[in-house]
Amino acid sequence: MMDLYSIPSWGNARVFVDSAGELRNATEDVIVLVASICYAKHSVELNARFKYIKDKASDLGVDVNREEFEFHTYELLNNDESRFFKHVPFENRLKILQLLRKAVTTSCISYAVIKIDKTRQGEKGLREFKADVDNERRNALNKVSADERYELEKAIKVMGSDDNGLGELKEIIGVLFGLTTGLMHREDFREKANLIVDKRFLKGEANWQVVFKISDISWPMISVMHGFPGWPVKDQPGWYFADNYMFDDSFKHFGLQLSDYIAYTTKVMHKPRAQKYPELTLFTEDNFKPFFAYHGISWTYFSYGSVRGTRRNFVPRKMRRGNFLAKRNQL
Repeated sequence: MMDLYSIPSWGNARVFVDSAGELRNATEDVIVLVASICYAKHSVELNARFKYIKDKASDLGVDVNREEFEFHTYELLNNDESRFFKHVPFENRLKILQLLRKAVTTSCISYAVIKIDKTRQGEKGLREFKADVDNERRNALNKVSADERYELEKAIKVMGSDDNGLGELKEIIGVLFGLTTGLMHREDFREKANLIVDKRFLKGEANWQVVFKISDISWPMISVMHGFPGWPVKDQPGWYFADNYMFDDSFKHFGLQLSDYIAYTTKVMHKPRAQKYPELTLFTEDNFKPFFAYHGISWTYFSYGSVRGTRRNFVPRKMRRGNFLAKRNQL
């Protein structure tokens, strides 16, 4: 695993982005997007936790020295398709999963989660959200400078391409960024975090650049218009992401492996097999809040500084209506 905190040019926080599920896969009911935050002051603890889990896994019969080894949650739960755990008894794999869960909940990381449930018309919700975002972008272009308008129009044109590999998820990915920068704002982080994105999260690096760029350019405009869901008008979060990012393999980053754990266990928490092991899941359905009235889309978060954990929702009740992206919704 690479210790990125040894690179001086990278700032004081990392945001690790991963996902579980594919929107276009008809056999999958749920898609989960996750961004987890680790501040530099906690990096030593996180790296020590990774070493501890690797040592424990080795004691349980796992060859942790194999090339490109990682704790991939899908493989730990699905023995037939496992690269690294195929010959490890399930009771031992279960112990490793419990260690990963403990790492998520005790390693001072915070995370934002978006869930799209196709059984609850999540695909319809994405289309509704896209229509509202497109409409608001057109309105917003009339309220920015000529230079900002040019940059936005150029990015929107590329983002709107049908062949950019993002499909209907591209707008909701921007919301994931927003939830994450809002969470950093809540935790009094006012610097610049760097993104590390699993290569499997998006199809290609160029597409990732488009999503990130349009979110970066648009954020001051959204903030000025008080448009991001949930924050009071006088306390809109800033854009706490730096320009540099890394698009990388998950085996190189323990933070990505923890984001993978959050994403996959959330994706399958309603499945019968997962329900046999409730100690592995991080959430219940009650922890998720609807994303306004967009069908099948919900979200939650965990702040390491919050004693109430995932049961706290950082969208104040009084702010859940009247947002420009939810003009049709009365929550």
